[in-house]
Amino acid sequence: MRSDDDAIPRAEKAIQGPMRAFRSALATTVEELRGIVAAHHAAVSGDAEDERAELGPFASGRIDADRFSALLGASETLDDQSIGAIEAAHAVLAESSRRGTDLARVDVRAGEDVCAAVRRATSEIGRTFGAARVAGLARSHRYVARDHARMLERFDHASWNDAERALAPPLLVVADGADPQLEGLATYLDGRQKLVLVLRDPTPPAPLARFVTPGTFVLQTGDADLLDRFLAFDGPGVAALVPDGAARFAHDPSLGARVWERLVVEHLPDPATTRRVGSRSAWQQAEDLRLLADLATPPPAGAAAPAPTPAAAAAPAAAEPIDRLATWLLRHAELETEPAG
Repeated sequence: MRSDDDAIPRAEKAIQGPMRAFRSALATTVEELRGIVAAHHAAVSGDAEDERAELGPFASGRIDADRFSALLGASETLDDQSIGAIEAAHAVLAESSRRGTDLARVDVRAGEDVCAAVRRATSEIGRTFGAARVAGLARSHRYVARDHARMLERFDHASWNDAERALAPPLLVVADGADPQLEGLATYLDGRQKLVLVLRDPTPPAPLARFVTPGTFVLQTGDADLLDRFLAFDGPGVAALVPDGAARFAHDPSLGARVWERLVVEHLPDPATTRRVGSRSAWQQAEDLRLLADLATPPPAGAAAPAPTPAAAAAPAAAEPIDRLATWLLRHAELETEPAG
């Protein structure tokens, strides 16, 4: 029997791996920006040895100073506005790094709009990407305060590029299951973004049914152990830990070309047993259950099968100069997630 006291810590534990990769990349970038600032002040003061010393102990064995300088052009002298922007970007990234896993936790109060809460959380995460962009612009002498300073204050998901969407850490969202706006969360399912929902009772029987699309991993379960497979998927996904009695299903895009091959339904309540939950009528909930049943049903023997859905394209890494630090962040995250040899 699922309880919130059990589900929340188990969900937190599950996201630790992906979150650790993001935090490691973030911490590395904090040190790299500190190195740029140190290199600038060393160049101004004429003491070139300060550049290596100021990288600090964290950089030892992690940052190739020569490669780093070549990537970012750290030997060039920056003007006051540029160095000020990089220092401001460093402050934002350092603050995000100190927040740790709290950056990826969203607690939604009863009656609060889930989508609004997630929008605020992704905007906070987005500040790390905005700060990386500001640093890249400043480093290439293209930073203009009136145009770019706002990225340090707020950087909404809609502004994220492909590399940033691929790097975004999973979000743990604790919310009421009866919230009528869950479908709006589909806006954030891009790149490798994962949303893990812990839904408080009462919950409709199939709150995630309408998230099923060809390239999105959708998991509705009471077993937090299944989150590891979900989080390992190389693409976007939404999972919900639901109370007893709700539907249990998994839509894994890697299982086949057709929806009935990808969708495995473990338990499906009888649509006739639905009752109103919050603003969701019994009819609406029954429709979600019927949708799952239809999607999971293979075509009759001998029937012409529909054409397979093309596989979702992988999110490309950013290549523009403005994205250099975001790309550097992404590279470190990918290195962190490679299995040990």
